[in-house]
Amino acid sequence: MRPKNNKSTKDSRSRILYAALELFSKKGYVGTSIDDIANKTKMTKGAIYWHFNDKLDLYATIHEFVYDEYKRRVIEPLMGLNDPQEKLERLIVKALQFYRDDPFISSFYATSFHEGHYALSPKILSKIKEVYREDRELISQIILDGIQRGQFLKLDPKVVASVLVASLDGILMQSMFEKEIDLDIAARAIVLIFFKGLETKVQ
Repeated sequence: MRPKNNKSTKDSRSRILYAALELFSKKGYVGTSIDDIANKTKMTKGAIYWHFNDKLDLYATIHEFVYDEYKRRVIEPLMGLNDPQEKLERLIVKALQFYRDDPFISSFYATSFHEGHYALSPKILSKIKEVYREDRELISQIILDGIQRGQFLKLDPKVVASVLVASLDGILMQSMFEKEIDLDIAARAIVLIFFKGLETKVQ
């Protein structure tokens, strides 16, 4: 029976996650071995298998870990805001800043999609779907709130949410291949274009 979690155990698990995130982002799932992760962390393979069943389990856990960080740094700060437009604008800016500030995360997602079989295994695919579903639901609620307050045009909130998510995904993917794209400037452009098209016209 394993002992209860303590600080040392949590620290070891975090070291493995951060090291694996970096390696997967650079070398992909196929190109990264448990040996690589063990060497990176200066831990034994046995120590890694103590925390994770296998490489795919570790890979799936990183997806969860990254989304937990996204919720903590991007979504949770929105909860204290009341104005729908301010909330949506902050979401757009903070979402792109999240990926800008940690390039390993954006590269990790890029390699996930490119490798296909592993990224789209049932376990991983369900997590990706969950992330998209939660993002769209959050944005839909903000849009609906803005419509009810008379700030936004009466468009289908779910469709608008899908369009916004696609815009963020698109500019993020481009920035991975074209490093000259500035995500801060892109965020401001998306905010400007999005709100000019969404806001009601004040007479």
